[in-house]
Amino acid sequence: MSDPALVSVTAADAQAPLTDAAPVPARGWPVTLAALTVALLATIGLYWPTATGMASIWWRSDTFAHGMLVVPIVLYMLWTRRAEIAPVAPRPAYPGLALLALLAAGWFIADSAGVGVGSQLCLVAMFPALVWTLCGRAVVAAAAFPLAYLIFAVPIGEGLVPPLQDFTAHFTVRAVRLTGIPVYAEGWYLMLPSGTFQVAEACSGIRYLIASLALGCLYAYLTYRSPWRRFLFIVFAAIVPVLANGLRAFGIVMIAHFTKMEYATGADHLVYGWLFFGLVIGLMFWVGRFWEEDPSVPPVRQTGLTTAAPAPAAAVQPWPALVLSLCVLALAPLALWRSDAQPVASVPVLTAPAVAGWNGPKPAEWATTYTGQTRTLTAQYDDGRGHDLRLWMAAWAGGHDSSRMISSVHLPYKPGEWVQGADRVRRVPTAAGEREVYEVPVIAGERRLTIWTWYSVGGHPTVSPSTGKLWQAWNMLSGNHTPGRVFVLVTDGSDPPDVVDERLSGFLGAAAQPLDRLGLAD
Repeated sequence: MSDPALVSVTAADAQAPLTDAAPVPARGWPVTLAALTVALLATIGLYWPTATGMASIWWRSDTFAHGMLVVPIVLYMLWTRRAEIAPVAPRPAYPGLALLALLAAGWFIADSAGVGVGSQLCLVAMFPALVWTLCGRAVVAAAAFPLAYLIFAVPIGEGLVPPLQDFTAHFTVRAVRLTGIPVYAEGWYLMLPSGTFQVAEACSGIRYLIASLALGCLYAYLTYRSPWRRFLFIVFAAIVPVLANGLRAFGIVMIAHFTKMEYATGADHLVYGWLFFGLVIGLMFWVGRFWEEDPSVPPVRQTGLTTAAPAPAAAVQPWPALVLSLCVLALAPLALWRSDAQPVASVPVLTAPAVAGWNGPKPAEWATTYTGQTRTLTAQYDDGRGHDLRLWMAAWAGGHDSSRMISSVHLPYKPGEWVQGADRVRRVPTAAGEREVYEVPVIAGERRLTIWTWYSVGGHPTVSPSTGKLWQAWNMLSGNHTPGRVFVLVTDGSDPPDVVDERLSGFLGAAAQPLDRLGLAD
């Protein structure tokens, strides 16, 4: 016979309201959080130049200013997932040390070659790797999306600027032609009857793309639970700003054309651009709400029946993993310090060589955006038929200094004076073998010049910034401190293309060998 009191209590419990159970933190979290804080702060200290370099870009660049908000956003997302993270018992995962070692080696190679984005990516990736090493794989899995969001702290995306400029220029030209207005395009330089336009870096849409991706990822995380919905919305957030920027550029050209260049030029189009971008982002989020899901975790249903909770496992101390992690991370800065302490090759005084079949050299001037070089040379030659050619050459002392030679901000001309046309890579036969050159036409009103340029890294000529960076990293690792050099040839580009090619090819064919020795110690 059952006890009436027991029946009464059980029935009452069965009818009790449903409540959300507060997450019970697993054992070991206080000491693990303390160890993780020490590890993160020590990592920032060990890689201080990289961390401060990244922060300075956030401060001075409108494109990457959102980086200052990434850490607060990540902390907020981790707080929203505390119900899933807190019950997971933190346990050190020593295989994470291998990932830390790999990231430290990647940082060393990237910093040696002056690849700022590479060193910053490795530094940011060290933080999730530390979480794995000190807290374990289960914690990383529970916090995967917030930790992955740290990628937006890295000022990455400058390599997309030229392709985005190309797309915007082509999109604008096609759209203008659909209206029946004649337009002539030369690379990023557009000419209409009403005036000329340049698809500059600020018009590429890179700011809109990066901001849209950062906002889109955050919106997808907060709005959806399905991985596929999140992925599709992020793809949507990448496509929309690119197309919208093309429409924005087309609209600016049309406004300027029909107002006889009175409006939508200068600072006006930047204001119009951000207003347009705000409208596009709002529309994107409005569309995204049609597939909105509740991202919250369903509440735990309480019943009158209880089961015995398993005994909590003993906490595992994170201090040995912390010490080993910091020892691994300290190796890369120490290796770079030793590398920088090695003597580097000096750069001799640069003297322009005599070139067979050409008169000169004579003193000349040419302006570029290259900085930090040890020595610079500018000389002028002429072929005796009224055609001249200028040689500009710069050399950087070997070692870590030469890693700054190859940079996206370095151009073989002054952008304020010249507008770049469609570039390409050329192969030129010379007495020293076939060479690749990077051809850049530049325009200033009625004037047109053709520029050939290339790098020489450790004695290896190349036109590829990526290949040049790899050679720089190899030279640092192998102890080859040969000076880095950049060569620029400039000539009048208003002649027919075959005449310009013959002039430049003839000079380079005769000058390749003496130029290869220029700037190197005997």
